Amino acid sequence: MQTQAIGAPVLPVPAAPLSPPVIGIAAPAAPDAFLEALLRGIETEAPRHQATLEVKRAQAQAQSLQQFFSREVDAAVLVTNQPEGWAGVLAMAGNAEVPVLVLGQGVQGDANQLLAARLVPDLTAFGQTLLERAGQRGILELQTTGVPRPFWRDRLPITVLAKQSAASLVEARRSTSALANVFGDQVGLAITYDPQIRTGAAEALAYHNQGAPVPVLDLASMVKPAEGSASVVFETINRLRQGERVEAEILFPLVFDIE
Repeated sequence: MQTQAIGAPVLPVPAAPLSPPVIGIAAPAAPDAFLEALLRGIETEAPRHQATLEVKRAQAQAQSLQQFFSREVDAAVLVTNQPEGWAGVLAMAGNAEVPVLVLGQGVQGDANQLLAARLVPDLTAFGQTLLERAGQRGILELQTTGVPRPFWRDRLPITVLAKQSAASLVEARRSTSALANVFGDQVGLAITYDPQIRTGAAEALAYHNQGAPVPVLDLASMVKPAEGSASVVFETINRLRQGERVEAEILFPLVFDIE
């Protein structure tokens, strides 16, 4: 038997390689188009990382996460548009030592204490393009009750002139020029998240702007995850599994197409 010489340097023991991950994904029953595209990207990317995915689509996402924790998955992904109400289940993830990656909203507090991180899109270039499209005038945000704002809207670096109900704008086209008195020719661009209201809103804005055309852009259809952006999900999960400290918010690339 060979013995180590006295005073010989002690070589570090290499860390054992991580096993292929089993990842639980708690998604809403009907995610918006952006999150749905990101989910498809994750499913496409999984084989490259030898990952096994378990996807649960349900409104009770907290319950889905708890089931993943009890089955001792290697990591979990929470896909949500709800900004609050996740502190309790994320604390459970910390107790179970299951790292959680949030796509959407929901991480509050110290991400490393919660073993959680949030993926957020980089919207800097998109915001600058919208401001250039509006010229020297303002941006009007048209809101609808049936279609909520995408989760990434709060990350968009623009300041809007006003937020206006799309329905009241179209109705005002038929009855009064009150909006023209309020906005005058200040509106250079209108944004919405519902393609169904674009035509009526454009006509109404032209009427209130004394016939001058005002572009109405459906942002929800313009912003998409960049090809291969889902790899950030697996890279971040790998870092968390290795015990690395990660940023509370991790940027991932996207693409946009303005008509």
